[in-house]
Amino acid sequence: MCLAAAERDQMIEWYSPLNMFLRQADILSTWQPGTGRWFLERDSFQEWKIGVGKTLWCQGMPGAGKTVLTWVIITDTLRAEAELSQNIGVAVIYLNHKEIDLLSPSKLLAGVWRQLVFTKPLSPVMEQFYRKHREPRTRPTIDQDHAGIYSTISEYSKVFILVDGLDEYPEKQRDILLRQLGVLGPNVNLLLTSRPHIIIDHIIPNYETLEIRATEDDIRTYLDGQISKSSRLSKHVTNSPNLHEELEARVVQHSDGMFLLAKLHLDSLTEKRTVKEVRKALNNMAGDLDMAYDEVVDRINQQSEGDKKLAWRTLSWIIHAKRPLRRAELREALAVEPGATELDPENLPDMDIVLSVCAGLVVVNEEDDKIRLIHYSTELYLQSAHVQAREFPRAQCEITLTCITYLSSVFEANSHRLQQPLVLFADSPLLHYAVDYCLVHARGHAKIVELLIKLLIKRGANIDAQGWNNPLYTASEWGHDKVVKLLIQGGSRVNGGGWYRPLHVASVWGHEKVVKLLIESGAHINTSGLLDYSPLHAATEYGHTEVVRLLIERGANVNLQSQWGTALHQARHNGHQQIARLLAQHGAVDMGPLLRDYNVPDPWRCRLPIEMCRYGRRFEFSCV
Repeated sequence: MCLAAAERDQMIEWYSPLNMFLRQADILSTWQPGTGRWFLERDSFQEWKIGVGKTLWCQGMPGAGKTVLTWVIITDTLRAEAELSQNIGVAVIYLNHKEIDLLSPSKLLAGVWRQLVFTKPLSPVMEQFYRKHREPRTRPTIDQDHAGIYSTISEYSKVFILVDGLDEYPEKQRDILLRQLGVLGPNVNLLLTSRPHIIIDHIIPNYETLEIRATEDDIRTYLDGQISKSSRLSKHVTNSPNLHEELEARVVQHSDGMFLLAKLHLDSLTEKRTVKEVRKALNNMAGDLDMAYDEVVDRINQQSEGDKKLAWRTLSWIIHAKRPLRRAELREALAVEPGATELDPENLPDMDIVLSVCAGLVVVNEEDDKIRLIHYSTELYLQSAHVQAREFPRAQCEITLTCITYLSSVFEANSHRLQQPLVLFADSPLLHYAVDYCLVHARGHAKIVELLIKLLIKRGANIDAQGWNNPLYTASEWGHDKVVKLLIQGGSRVNGGGWYRPLHVASVWGHEKVVKLLIESGAHINTSGLLDYSPLHAATEYGHTEVVRLLIERGANVNLQSQWGTALHQARHNGHQQIARLLAQHGAVDMGPLLRDYNVPDPWRCRLPIEMCRYGRRFEFSCV
């Protein structure tokens, strides 16, 4: 039974919400009419277009125009053929490293199917998948995706699939995607674009290559179009008869076959106030992409202090964000003020100003409202070590604190609406991002964790909150001595806890600084846990000589008995001879045989180390 039109649309959206047409609309805004014709006339492209089961790998340096050329191929040539024959299908995949979580191989295959199914009836295979997975809200496997797409492709005489930006996709996912695309059927022609450094031979052994490089004529066409859009530069060209020719010659010479480099040069020239300044800039033009980006950075830093600060905050958010931000999200992120208790709507920056101060490096996709950099190479440049150290030394810390401040202000201002999350999220654009990624930005940065704890304590957090264990226990377990100090200063109880105390767990893992800090803060050095196990027993069993030495120096009882014996028993049983000698030197006496046999299975023997490290999961332990 065929699906009704409404149910068909519902099924298509359920199976693949991924809409590549939105990306194409964004690319159109960057295309200069008249460029790219050279590619369509190349023999290798014509052979690929006419043939069946062909693969053409188009390689080009960053900024050579690969993405725009993909759009030209689709709109200018392949769509026209598809319109003439209903038996020809066309689909495109635009890959973006910023959206990898949204672009799994399975989702990309589903996106290909979505583009191909519009002019064809839904296959019985896909209807079966829909009815099977709709109610339990499950998804087809990648093999099921492949089977469904194969059934749709088989209805065409020929299908063109274009994949742009293959180098932006992680290698593992790239291999999976290429493998699936390579076996979609004998009637599929693949066109791939990427930088030349990736390897695909082990998956697709038979392919033709074609270099993508902006021709001089294309760059001149691009320059003519862009000059006419700049009121300042077009006036300079009009007032100086030879300037246009000189400008084109110099920009073409220094663009090295890259539209992106031509754009960066032109962006610099459009800011010049006189013909003399334009000529001076032409004579000092950067010779490669990194030098051109260096010049953009110089232009940003030459702005007023306020504009410069806004530009670097914007760029920091864009390159460090865990997913692309929408316009409203970025505006709120930039509006957050340190220590503020509420977000001031009058502090929301105008996006035109934001784009202006970023000197052409940032654009807005008008179709999906997402903010992005002009090119992948822009992000690589901004993420380089020297730029990160100079311009973004505290980026993760600043983003984390912005998220925390934002969350705090939103929840305080909306305490009466906390039971209405949908309304709260709708009215607070940055809330989803802050909730999802605040702690992700903090991960691995000790300084951020310290600042976060200070803020939480300041705002009245329960410092001894008990989950599986309390914060001081956890900080002691992981050796975060600065965090331990903050928690103690905030009033955390050093002798609090369950079967074991913070001093026990710090001794187990050999965190000497934490052990010293806990003792100096009043931790009971001979405190006993389960089975009368003391910190000295813990440090001895796991062979932490310096911690044993510290505990002894601070007054630990070397002859204290647990239900397994003394620390000396443990040192000898575990082969820690140095610790055994150290204990003996400080008065440990031989108490005779073990109170329990270590080699006999015993449920309590199992419990002891497991309870000591159950939340750490740092090593395997056998009960026997």
